[in-house]
Amino acid sequence: MSAATITEAGCLKFEVLQHQDNPSRFTLWEHWINSDALSAHFEAEHTLAYLARNLTKVTYIEKLTSVTYKGE
Repeated sequence: MSAATITEAGCLKFEVLQHQDNPSRFTLWEHWINSDALSAHFEAEHTLAYLARNLTKVTYIEKLTSVTYKGE
């Protein structure tokens, strides 16, 4: 899924990170250009096929905004 996702229009970053203290847990670190691109990702064939396998349980989604510091 990672290889296909990073080629999607609007995907700026897609990383799978394994927790060091619990190797059975993973965090997906994603960055999309906008919410429409993320919505399209969840309709993509490879995403739907992966989710249909029931390997992933989403426990938390945090939406973040990039902040650029303009020093004085």
